[in-house]
Amino acid sequence: MNRVARRCLVLGFATLPLGGCLPMLAAEAVSVGATGKPLVDHGADLVTGKDCRFIEGIARKDRQVCEASGSAATAKDFKGVF
Repeated sequence: MNRVARRCLVLGFATLPLGGCLPMLAAEAVSVGATGKPLVDHGADLVTGKDCRFIEGIARKDRQVCEASGSAATAKDFKGVF
């Protein structure tokens, strides 16, 4: 095996773990862009039946992590770019 082939092989194996990360990062970006919420917040919504936003619940004094949908505290939430 020549030197260039070895380098390509090593580079391929070194970047192999990113194969699972890139689709997940893309899904997170689409979720945040479309709804303003990462996937973990959507999961918490399904479990609790409320509107959950971990970042906003921690950063804002007027909002709990999980609030009733449509409450006054959720009116200020980032709703996404799209």
